[in-house]
Amino acid sequence: MLLVHIMARKWDENLPFPSVSKLAEEMGLSVSQLRARLSTLEKKGIIKRVFRKGRSNCYDPTELIKRLEAAIESHRPNNIMSNQEALGAMAQVTY
Repeated sequence: MLLVHIMARKWDENLPFPSVSKLAEEMGLSVSQLRARLSTLEKKGIIKRVFRKGRSNCYDPTELIKRLEAAIESHRPNNIMSNQEALGAMAQVTY
């Protein structure tokens, strides 16, 4: 659920930056419990905390997104195009 709470704040190309205290409050956890969960996700390489002096940390979900894309690709039937293949096919269409 922590990843869901972080990614719910991914609105644009910027990294999400919810505060630890806000996340803990939303999830009904203590700040120390939430920090332990963040640490676990970071150790597993799922997210990367980007420290910002005087402000809440940002959370880089790049590795999470890569893993999700790989999981989707590994379950894609052979007859379905990837996004890259579809874009390439669309670029070749003449009107």
